[in-house]
Amino acid sequence: MKSQSHIKKICIGTAQFGSKYGISNLYGKTKRAEAKKIIHLAKLNQINFFDTANDYGESQKIIGSSNSKNKKIVSKIKLKSIKDIDNTIKKSLDDLNVKKIYALLIHNPEILLKKNGKKIFKILVKYKKKKLIKKIGVSEYSEKRLIAIIRKFNIDIISFPYNPFDNRLVTSGIFKELKRKNIEIHIRSIFLQGLLLIKSKNIPKKLKKWSNLLDHFENFSKKNSVSKIKLCLDHAFSLKGIKKITIGVQNHSQLKEILYYLKKTKIKKEKFTYKYIPQLCNPLAWL
Repeated sequence: MKSQSHIKKICIGTAQFGSKYGISNLYGKTKRAEAKKIIHLAKLNQINFFDTANDYGESQKIIGSSNSKNKKIVSKIKLKSIKDIDNTIKKSLDDLNVKKIYALLIHNPEILLKKNGKKIFKILVKYKKKKLIKKIGVSEYSEKRLIAIIRKFNIDIISFPYNPFDNRLVTSGIFKELKRKNIEIHIRSIFLQGLLLIKSKNIPKKLKKWSNLLDHFENFSKKNSVSKIKLCLDHAFSLKGIKKITIGVQNHSQLKEILYYLKKTKIKKEKFTYKYIPQLCNPLAWL
């Protein structure tokens, strides 16, 4: 596969545009001017997918104010009740300055398995029929809940973590089921919020108990003379059948570095994998 094909698989994650997101974030919330540089660099490299959310601060407004044409938006919404839906979607469309969005992902997917889940999904389908939303799906962490959702609802798209320490998408068997149902797959957290790129000595105290595992990854990188960022990229791109790989960056220099690896080096089958540990791989457990 040519490098440009790899680059076209990138979707820019924009959580940093609205908050100090990421365990390795040393810069705080990305400034608006820097965010626009990221969007511009993405445009120059024919990257037109952006992943955002209604609770990512001013992320959607920043994307909406850019002059990037043909942008495709994957927006996530958290719903507390049926009453939230209309206003939340309208606000997202207004903030993003678009007439329709590529995909709407439910950010708290457990709501679909509760009392009003079917009603909520039915309302979203109406937006799809109106062509305000092209695809309906979920952004999920739990493979068990994801399996329950795709067996109960005819969803179009999912977003799920995938990195050298988290291979549940494949090991659980859900990847095959998603492909069988022709559900579009986006993967995210390929650097585990940047944790896999941090030098061992700089690991936050609350995660020090996992130092040995992270040291193992760092030592593997050194032994094989392959950067950790390259290992993570190789791991993500080696999974065939993925539509988009969502990558968040704090500044345009980080995006340049990622583009460098995708343009200048060959994607190889990544050899490092580790057993999934929820307390390490789920950022919600870090709180």
